[in-house]
Amino acid sequence: MSHQPSSPLRWGTSRTDPLLGLLPKQSLKAWVANANTSLELKLVQAGDSLLNALVAENGDSGVGVHAGPSRTVPDEIARTFHPEFTYPLFGEEEVLFGYKDPLIKLHFAAGSLMPFLGMKYTYKIESDPEAVANAKRVGGAVPKADDVLTIVAAKLPKGYRDNYQTFMEDVKKDEKGGFRPLGNKIFEYSIPNHKDVAYEVYRATFATPGFKAYNEILQFFLLFFIEGASSIDDEDESWECFLLFQRRPTYGAVGTPKGSTQGAGLAYTLCGFSTAYSFWCFPESRRMRISQFLILPPFQKMGHGSHLYNAMKRDFLIRKEVLEFGVEDPNEAFQIMRDVCDMRGLIEELENSAKLENAKDLGLHVLDRPVQTFGKGSTINLESERSLIAIEAGLLKLSRVQRARCLEMLSMKYLDKSDKESAKDFRLRVKKRLYQRNEEALSGMDPEEMKSKLHETFLNVEDGYKQILSHKTPSDRKAKGNDKPGKADKIEKTEKGPRTPSAYNLFMKTELPDVKAKDPSLSHKDAFKVAANNWKASPLNPANSKK
Repeated sequence: MSHQPSSPLRWGTSRTDPLLGLLPKQSLKAWVANANTSLELKLVQAGDSLLNALVAENGDSGVGVHAGPSRTVPDEIARTFHPEFTYPLFGEEEVLFGYKDPLIKLHFAAGSLMPFLGMKYTYKIESDPEAVANAKRVGGAVPKADDVLTIVAAKLPKGYRDNYQTFMEDVKKDEKGGFRPLGNKIFEYSIPNHKDVAYEVYRATFATPGFKAYNEILQFFLLFFIEGASSIDDEDESWECFLLFQRRPTYGAVGTPKGSTQGAGLAYTLCGFSTAYSFWCFPESRRMRISQFLILPPFQKMGHGSHLYNAMKRDFLIRKEVLEFGVEDPNEAFQIMRDVCDMRGLIEELENSAKLENAKDLGLHVLDRPVQTFGKGSTINLESERSLIAIEAGLLKLSRVQRARCLEMLSMKYLDKSDKESAKDFRLRVKKRLYQRNEEALSGMDPEEMKSKLHETFLNVEDGYKQILSHKTPSDRKAKGNDKPGKADKIEKTEKGPRTPSAYNLFMKTELPDVKAKDPSLSHKDAFKVAANNWKASPLNPANSKK
């Protein structure tokens, strides 16, 4: 960003008045604060109360825009939130030392994300007379408070603001037309009861003017909400970013009658974003992989995650060069949201596909091989079955793993449960996929144990499918953080079965490294085969104790 910090007018000023001598004795523990609750994040708009206070205080009546009729104090409060993680800044314990009642203000202009950094507190340990006296008594130095502003500033892009009035001038300029979303608009939607606002999705790349600087702030947000997040390489042109903004009206300069539409304009607030990487695929195609996905806390549990995911999916579908799209290590909550979005779209397509022209629009007329049956009493019709072929053939661009899951869920939805043969066929097909997915972990088990584990996992998967097919959204479930990824959990937790290590797991944990150490030339796959073969004769194998 081109802005440079103004003179260092800090919020933090230590108190040295006589009242300090009246402070009660405190242990060092009293000077430790939770960093997560001490750090205040906020998406600031020009109509916010602090701006109004500054305008009144300084008589600044010639600049800025005031709030439209839909701006309220509750809305401002909702745009004030706290991080889930601060260990990238303050260490694993996520604490601050040396302050009483610390409040770190890390605010961002709602659209351009220009940052403000400041801090205030009641007392600082270096100014505490008792701490000073205790240090002198033992001949030591007074404990030093953490240099909080320097720690946070080191992660911020250059040019952040440390003067709030200057920062608010930036906010007002943004809302007078100084900021417009970056990239190309690909989708727009509205939400019931969200009066006077709409939501827009834009696609940007590092070739988009201004996006490299904007991405620095986006990646900064990830530190607070995605555990273990790493920044994307802004020199790699294969990255794409999908930005979700709230668009709202503004109503002229200060002095214009409130509620008047005279001089109405548009202002934007960032709601969330997602990044995707484009892999080259022979001969001239691309495979897209969704990497980061974050809906900011003020906009969570409103359906924005689903809208953003669907907008991305729609974009991939209409781009001829995109062969398929997948997701990198989604956590359980994101996978649920993804399944619900994919299944809602597919079920709607299936139910509409009774019309032949609908099937032709999907390109199904070129698929003439036999179709999957679901039992004698199945409610699914021929054209719907042909739609399933389209899914399996990749015409809807789902990744291989997601195609398999969706086909299983659709099979389950339209299954004739009174047809025992069809029910058995469904069960065996799902178990076959589960075995192939977990072959490494299952191959060393004796047949009975393997069957038991597979069946237990199948029941977990079946239960999960039932919940997806009931059209419950992530916010309806107990999964935390429905609209964003958290820890980099692997796909389909329920498909991995119980986590209690078996005798085989414990054996392989030590045997596999030994095999590799004895013959470093072995590939992992070959070494695993050797170790698994050793398990068959091992005295630790319960099957051998029965002989």
